[in-house]
Amino acid sequence: MELYEEAYETEISDEQMEKLKKIANEDDSFNKAMVAKILVNSESEEGKEILLKLTHDKDSLVRAEACDSLCIGETMETYERLKKLSEKDRIGLVRGYATISLSDISEGLNMQSDTIEFLESRLDVEKVVFVRINLYTALYKMGKKEYLKQLVQLFDV
Repeated sequence: MELYEEAYETEISDEQMEKLKKIANEDDSFNKAMVAKILVNSESEEGKEILLKLTHDKDSLVRAEACDSLCIGETMETYERLKKLSEKDRIGLVRGYATISLSDISEGLNMQSDTIEFLESRLDVEKVVFVRINLYTALYKMGKKEYLKQLVQLFDV
């Protein structure tokens, strides 16, 4: 936990990054999820590579945390991985976080129109409410104001 607190106070040092890399390769899912949380503060290529590796983890919480933290990963490799996870991961939590991070990085990659088209196509097939909330939220944040009504309707109980 000390490493977690240190990473929020200062930039991640090379020594800390090595510790995070080691932990990311261990079996403890909780610790791997914490590594993913910490790495949202890293702009280093090594940090992004660790996060991409964690998106392949067998534990869905680890994958979800890695997807959430990849909102910083403005590369085509990250974009394609998040796109795949937002469509194909069997766990809704992972698909939802992948969707939000995908929309977050699309502007920096000049992929907004492709992303909007992709996310709109996902609305036709996605059934999980959490994912639908994230789809509507992402589309709304990307300038598709007409999705606000559907987003609000999901909260009407």
